[in-house]
Amino acid sequence: MAQWLGQFTELTHATKVQDLEASLRVAVESLRLVDSGDSRRKKAKAIYRLATRVMSARLKCLKARSAKRREETTREGSIDAILAEFGAQDISLI
Repeated sequence: MAQWLGQFTELTHATKVQDLEASLRVAVESLRLVDSGDSRRKKAKAIYRLATRVMSARLKCLKARSAKRREETTREGSIDAILAEFGAQDISLI
């Protein structure tokens, strides 16, 4: 019988979401410290990609729990809603 390599490691969809959310918080705070320029633009793009990963991980977590109603609500929220939740709604990808 095949077994999952992560079995019994206590790594779950929920812990992945928590880790990604923590990373996004740190990234948004570090962006606030950067002046304008290429460095800020690169960080903004990275934050957008990280927000995309948060959304994907949240959807996987919800699917794992079979929570269809919450899944639909998350899908309606979009990446902009996730950025706003973490205080990064003013980030532009100029």
